[in-house]
Order: sequence, then structure tokens, then C-alpha cells
Amino acid sequence: MKDLRTYLDLLKQSAPDQLRVVDDEISWEYDVTSYYTEMERLRSNPALLFNNVKGSSIPIVVNLLGTIERINLAVNEKTKDTGSRLGFYDEWNKRFIKDVEPITVDSGPVKDLRFKGSKVDLTTLPIPRFYEQDGGRYVTAGLFLARNPENPDEVNLSFVRMHLQGKDRFGVSFHSRGHMWQYVEKAKEAGEPLDSAVVIGAHPALYLAAAAKITNEYHKAGALMGEAMELVKCDTVDLPVPASAEIVLEGQVMLEPEDEGPFTEYTGY
Repeated sequence: MKDLRTYLDLLKQSAPDQLRVVDDEISWEYDVTSYYTEMERLRSNPALLFNNVKGSSIPIVVNLLGTIERINLAVNEKTKDTGSRLGFYDEWNKRFIKDVEPITVDSGPVKDLRFKGSKVDLTTLPIPRFYEQDGGRYVTAGLFLARNPENPDEVNLSFVRMHLQGKDRFGVSFHSRGHMWQYVEKAKEAGEPLDSAVVIGAHPALYLAAAAKITNEYHKAGALMGEAMELVKCDTVDLPVPASAEIVLEGQVMLEPEDEGPFTEYTGY
């Protein structure tokens, strides 16, 4: 079963120059940004794996898909020409026209540790604060998951920035007006909170599929990986999530608007 860990192992073995491992202790506050700013200054662009985040037993990995080489390896781990854009486009086009049906399994590594009710404390996760002017700590690479309220068979995964606002709360921004924004608007019309989940730490092929303007991301991710994704059911909401995800957060989108941000976007402003 392919997942984030098998992909990191692949980088270490096949493209060690594409991954820098940082074992020194770092803080979730500003240090991730500092390291990456230095990489930019050096005209270097590796993925960074921080193994020792102060106050947490969970590592942080960033910039997994920052080069064509790493994207190539996410789509075709046997490629011999990882730096070829044309080779990547050819492989992508061959795979993306296909669907590989995901497999539902009874359990998986994501179920090994579970926290509910008063035991939930999101502040213990190594969620970074990137810049002093930001409104707080942000999850920026979580895959936000929900069903279309008008068509429950349609499940979508989207990139949604998430502002940590308490032990069991995030402020979320749906400003991109994509599928998830449409789902939230439909939930508002129905007057019902939107059941949701957030996947943090999955195989990069799922992130690539989630960036596309489609609604069958699990099928496309399987096609990109070359094998079916294994899914399990969430515990508290009716949603399928990767059985080998590192973290899954379950909850609801409440319909009352709240302040969120500010947030420094990818351009640095």
C-alpha cells in the first residue's frame, strides 16, 4: 500500500538530493519559514522533513511537490528521467484519463490512535505559524473532505486553509469559490452543518488529484499511483478517508460566519 511514508522512503533511496532531513529541534513558530527562506536564498528547492518539533512527537514535512522530479516520482516511481517535463506530461495524460476504483477496508493505520470529546486537543499538533503578521497557526496542506448535500454520492477533496482557533476549532476559508464553497452554500440553504473531514499526510498523488477541478479524486489518485486507494470510514461522520493517512480530523462546518486570518499567501504577501 502506497502512502506518504513509502513516498518519503522512495525519495531517500532514488532521489536523496530531493529531501533534506532536519534533526535539530525546531519551533512550530516561524522556524519552518526560516528554513525555507534560507533554501530559497541558496537557490535550493528540496522537500524538508523536520523530525524534532518542540512540544510534539509528530514531524513536519513541507514542499513535497516543489520540483518536477518529485512530482514525477509521485506519479511514476519507476521513471528513469525524473527531470523531464514532457515525460511527466505524457505519463500524467496516460494515467489521468483512467479511473481506478478505491477499495473500502475495515481498518488501517489511521485508526491506530483515536481521540474523541474532551481528549481532542488540536493545539498539540505541530501546526506552524509562518509569519508574524499571520492571524495564528495554519494548516495549509490538509485535504478538506465533504459530500455534496444535494448529491451525497459526490465526495470532494479540496485545499482549504485552516486557522487554528482552539482545542477543537478551526476557522476555514472557502474564498476560492470551488466545490467546497458550493457545498457550504448548499448546506446554508438547507440550514444544516456540513459534515467534514481533513486528511493530513497522504500519498502525494492524492494531493495532485485534489488540486484538479474534479470530484472523483480517489479514483484519479489511484490511477496516478497505479494502484487502488484503500479507504476506511470515519468514526463520527459518513465520509471515506485513506486508510494509511497520518492524521484525519473529523467534524462539521458550522454555518455562522467568523473572523479568519489574516494569512500570508504563497507569494509572500
